[in-house]
Amino acid sequence: MTDERRERYAVAIYNSADGGKGRPWEALYESDREFHRTIADAAMAEADAEQREAKERYREGLRRADEHNNDLMAEVQRYADASERPVLWSVYNEMHKRAASAEGELGQMRELVRDLADPDPCYFDHHGYCQAHGWFETEPTCPHARVKAMLPDDQEA
Repeated sequence: MTDERRERYAVAIYNSADGGKGRPWEALYESDREFHRTIADAAMAEADAEQREAKERYREGLRRADEHNNDLMAEVQRYADASERPVLWSVYNEMHKRAASAEGELGQMRELVRDLADPDPCYFDHHGYCQAHGWFETEPTCPHARVKAMLPDDQEA
């Protein structure tokens, strides 16, 4: 730590604490100035540590950027060597459209199933058959019970 920097920090700390109301720096006793210099040493050490951390974060960011760049360059080289085919955005776009369409159809199917399901509760006899809906199988269970289990939020309407 340079003496000039230490002195600048000490004066700045004194001025910020004093608010410009007291004596000028030069008029302070040497012990008061030394007190502010000690505080300046701590402030400079903290600032230096923060600067080292910032430099290390910067270097880490550069390292990650280099790795990413190297990965991209290797991918481009594989495409150039024809050892790998790039994702065709038109294919990806079509896949996305199909997924969106399927989600829409699923929503419509949910509505249809909800409309077709009987809101009345199942009534099982001693054999496990649903008497309320005329379902005479134990496996799988009554379709209306399965709809209620699959769409629990939709049963409130």
